Amino acid sequence: MSERIEPPRGVYLQLYRDAIRSAVRTETLQRYCDALAEMRTRGLVQAPVFHGFPEELADAWEGLAAMANARGMLALAGWGLDSNALTGERKGALVGDVLARRDCAGGLLDAEAAWDKDDGRRDGTDEAGARDLCDALTARAPGAWVGDQPWYAILAHGDPRRPAKGPREGGVFRGFPVDEFAAVTTWGRFRQAYIYNRRGITYAPTFARMDREWAALNTTLRDAGLERPLRITLQAYGWKRHELVHALLDRCVRPADPLILWCDPWPDRVTREALRFVEMLMRDGFAGPGIDARDAVRAWQTDYNRTAPERAKVRVDGIAGAGSFTAAGIREV
Repeated sequence: MSERIEPPRGVYLQLYRDAIRSAVRTETLQRYCDALAEMRTRGLVQAPVFHGFPEELADAWEGLAAMANARGMLALAGWGLDSNALTGERKGALVGDVLARRDCAGGLLDAEAAWDKDDGRRDGTDEAGARDLCDALTARAPGAWVGDQPWYAILAHGDPRRPAKGPREGGVFRGFPVDEFAAVTTWGRFRQAYIYNRRGITYAPTFARMDREWAALNTTLRDAGLERPLRITLQAYGWKRHELVHALLDRCVRPADPLILWCDPWPDRVTREALRFVEMLMRDGFAGPGIDARDAVRAWQTDYNRTAPERAKVRVDGIAGAGSFTAAGIREV
């Protein structure tokens, strides 16, 4: 495979296709791609990641890629890998066959609870299965851009081995196959930092725990040559709007990193409004690489207040609250 160009930095919408009724799936995806192409003109959102499963996505890929490419966008794939129906080797072969195509710009490995432990069955969802998957993927798609989507609280899903084992005997981490998937992770680790305010899983503590646990694990991974860029998957629903603005600025715009939005199946109104606010800050020069998230919002608030009538001035606090959204005229339907 000739050298592939890394997908550009920005936001990618990972579309959970199984959340769309099958009878209208193609028409719905076409509408989403139309909307995505319009978002792309605003400079932050880049392309769709079509989520599926190894066998069905192999069959559907040609049509999905054509749908995105016809609208001037790249097409990326994302695979749910928890099924026990296929071996790790077979999953890797199917994933690699799609990644090897010129119309696939990259992909995401979405492995979850089934991979946390080895239950003794030959189901391909243990550390050995991950190695088989990665070997088969690499054989078919060397040089492909691949990200994985591991847990945010990684130390709740395993622990460093003491002493470490060799890479073919379990590696340096016991439990979720963090080190095994690192073998094919070229695009970054898009950790699933999901916020569920109604369940008490809130923004600041979630991100603090994620950063703390991954920093600790990275010491082990670095020593084994397995450290990879740490990036983020956020869910495109259920957010407090000002917190999502901060997360997008802090984890995508400021570091100039790619960021994934998991869509079930499409971003909700709050997410779409947060994207528009961030896009406005970027367009007007307040947000960009290296600029602190709160400083970007504060700079816009200060600039807005210079010409706003007294009754319409906003609080200059670096938080994109309701007043700032009203002042910016951002309201999605």
